[in-house]
Amino acid sequence: MRLDTLKLEDRVGHEYAFDVYHREAAFTAAHGVYLVLREDAPGDYVTLYVGETDDLAGALDSHPRKACFDEHRANRVGLHPKSDPAVRQEIAAALVANYDPPCNE
Repeated sequence: MRLDTLKLEDRVGHEYAFDVYHREAAFTAAHGVYLVLREDAPGDYVTLYVGETDDLAGALDSHPRKACFDEHRANRVGLHPKSDPAVRQEIAAALVANYDPPCNE
């Protein structure tokens, strides 16, 4: 169940809307750019990781940065649906460059 919508911008002002879910939500094989987030207060999100995938369920279940997500108390996931892998990679790289999420290092 979608909890919220979060909008992020890249450095040149392109805006991307992400549907926000509980981290434990059961995802289908959704494809897109995804965020791993911590919500500190209602609507107050910290972006911990930006990635892209063609299978969100598989990407989160066995993610190599899971320890970082846990360390930073990740409790939400955002999804911006996008089917084209090249476009997903471009968006993810632009958002990483703008927000410098701690778990992308």
